[in-house]
Amino acid sequence: ASNVAFDDRIFHVLNNMPTRFSALTLQSVSNSNLSGGGIATGGDLQVSNAVFSGNSAGSGTGIYATGSKTTVSVADTTLSNNTGNGSGAGIYVGNDVTLSVTDSVLSDNSQPYEYGHNGVAIWGGTGSTLNITRTLIDNNASGYGESVFGGNNSTINIQYSTVSNSQGGTRGVQAQAGATLNVIRSTISGNLDGGLYTRGIDSTLNIIDSTISNNEAHGLGSFTAYGGGASIGGAFTISGSTLSGNRIIDDGFGGGGAGAGIYIVGTGSIVNSTFTGNSNGGTNSSGGAISGSSESVLIVRNSTFHANWSTWAGGHITSGGSLDVANTLFSSGNGCNLGGATVTSNGHNIDSGSTCGLTHATDLVNTDPMLDVLADNGGWTQTHALLSDIEVTSPALDAGDATICAGDPVNGVDQRGFTRPWGAGCEIGAYEDMPLYQLSLSVAGTGSGRVTSSPGTVNCAAGTCTTLIGENTPVQLTAVPAADSVFGGWSGDCATGGSVTATAVSSPAAAASASVLVDADKSCTATFTPVQHTLDVVVSPLGSGSVQGVINFATSDAVVVIDCGTDCTETLPGSNGVITLIPRGAMGWSFAGWNGCDRQVGTGVFCDMTLDADKTLTANFVSANISVDDGINPTDDRDLPFGEVLAGTSVERTVTITNTGEGVLDEIWIEDSDYLTAPFSLSESCSDSRLDPGESCSFTVRFAPTTPGTFSDSFDIISEDPDEPTLTVTVSGTGIVAEEDPGEPLPTAEITFLMKGEGGSGAGGPLELLLLATGLGFAARRRRQAGGAALLFA
Repeated sequence: ASNVAFDDRIFHVLNNMPTRFSALTLQSVSNSNLSGGGIATGGDLQVSNAVFSGNSAGSGTGIYATGSKTTVSVADTTLSNNTGNGSGAGIYVGNDVTLSVTDSVLSDNSQPYEYGHNGVAIWGGTGSTLNITRTLIDNNASGYGESVFGGNNSTINIQYSTVSNSQGGTRGVQAQAGATLNVIRSTISGNLDGGLYTRGIDSTLNIIDSTISNNEAHGLGSFTAYGGGASIGGAFTISGSTLSGNRIIDDGFGGGGAGAGIYIVGTGSIVNSTFTGNSNGGTNSSGGAISGSSESVLIVRNSTFHANWSTWAGGHITSGGSLDVANTLFSSGNGCNLGGATVTSNGHNIDSGSTCGLTHATDLVNTDPMLDVLADNGGWTQTHALLSDIEVTSPALDAGDATICAGDPVNGVDQRGFTRPWGAGCEIGAYEDMPLYQLSLSVAGTGSGRVTSSPGTVNCAAGTCTTLIGENTPVQLTAVPAADSVFGGWSGDCATGGSVTATAVSSPAAAASASVLVDADKSCTATFTPVQHTLDVVVSPLGSGSVQGVINFATSDAVVVIDCGTDCTETLPGSNGVITLIPRGAMGWSFAGWNGCDRQVGTGVFCDMTLDADKTLTANFVSANISVDDGINPTDDRDLPFGEVLAGTSVERTVTITNTGEGVLDEIWIEDSDYLTAPFSLSESCSDSRLDPGESCSFTVRFAPTTPGTFSDSFDIISEDPDEPTLTVTVSGTGIVAEEDPGEPLPTAEITFLMKGEGGSGAGGPLELLLLATGLGFAARRRRQAGGAALLFA
């Protein structure tokens, strides 16, 4: 969708409906009065492979999601050049929403209003959880605010990501009271109003294996800037990290600042970390690397401070609270300012000056630790190596307290995660001197996944990735298959055996690990294959139909992957994604519904199955049943007797066909190949009929005998009744003639014979015979003479 130049949203999801958007571009919407220019929703939301660009709205210009206890997932998506008049020009999520942003870019978003609008790229409400992984958040701007904002009691997890170049009055990340901010293996760099800010003594900040660099905070007049790299209001831990080049700048009129690297109020520890090149240039400023309030409590172990400066005092550390330091070196810069602090040295520290309160017998003051320049020496962050050659040997080599190095929180590793000690003893500072070897990790196979190393910087999803590892350091490798793949095994130097232990878990989304001891250059390969899931398709009852499964349904790339008639089990790659199942009933059977369907499509006939697990799907069919009734003999639908019929007359019978089953009778045919030869005939309108369950049709059979006798014939009713597709009906009848009724007396007649001669009774005269019939209702005379004379009869 694009170019929506009116006050509206592109997508407004109603009724908290869960929705998923993929492979779309939402751009150029102009909506200054409503929140959610691209998508506004109160339900669960998934967005992938999308672009939100050039939109303008209130809050949540790209995405505005406010449903409590809902989840929002954004992956492989770009949100850029969006402008908001409220908060969250990129993404806004409300209270108690869990947001996950992965493999995405949020850049060049802006909020022009100067005050009161936070979270230019991402804004999270009270109790929200913001998970930001492998994501770039860059060059976002507002008059006052931050690129990422988490409300009270929120949790912000930033991993393998970069928050950089926030412009105007915009800091990198802010977490409110009661919130927890975790920055892990990430970079916070170049932000113009500070890198990180945790507000309130009940907040928590953890910086692990990360770089906080080149961030600025600006003091102006009576306004004091706090924490160029991080302003920390509550508890904190900084481990395996480098804070470098952070600044506090005096913008004039006597503006000052505290803690160009970090400003602390609460209690925390700095372990195996480097503070270098941080500078505080404000008038009346203090703490180039660290400034601690009078309430602060700081423990420092095995860390390096180099070339940190402050205009007024305390280039490395200024503190009015409590400082406990061991195995740490301070080099160059303009020292420490600990006038109001309670300082405890647990020994084995080095100070190139003498202002950092190091009084333990094992501390070395006014001693140059001889550091190399900041460089990539392996690990997630840059470090200062210790100089060690024929001409120069650093006094920090093998000079650390072994007990402190081995115990918590140092735990036997240096800033890079490499094993301490190497050689005769552990080093003072963040860096352990040792030979480095290259570890190469490759991703192979037809599946997909990601390989990571710890220690080391490998976070590899394709091809070959390399990292430097210190000698004799055990490295934990983790292979995580993508959702559609499974881990196939390790090969190369990480095959099981020798100095390697490996555990492979062959199930989707399960990580497989290997541990390799790096005592030389090593090369390992993780193989991923497409996950195979079993889809068991059952046709019930057996033989009642078939099911066809198609991937990429309704596209030109459609492929049939399942075609089973009764019962079939198919093992298919999970990469097939969604398979559309299509049922087809056998003759006389109709599809009745699914059991185990993930999502019914349309009217429910088609079923979409997602191959994310082994599944069973049952297609249920029901049959039709044909019933024939002649109205006389309902117990036998195969015999149609007419009985006796008077010859010369006819009798008709109406025959009714009913579908008494649950399936549909698609076609009915009355088959009488001899056309029911006389004296039978058939007049029908059922042929080519469709009968739904319970429906009927009728036809007429006629028996018209013309002569006496017994007759029979038959005809077929052909249908899709699976039990009896051809039903033969026999017709029979007898033709008869009329019989007298014995119950009525026959009519009687009385006949009288009279004989006389013409002219008298003498001989030779003509005779006359006269018959007279009476009693029949008539009288007739007939005369005949004998010897030629007429005889009269009646």
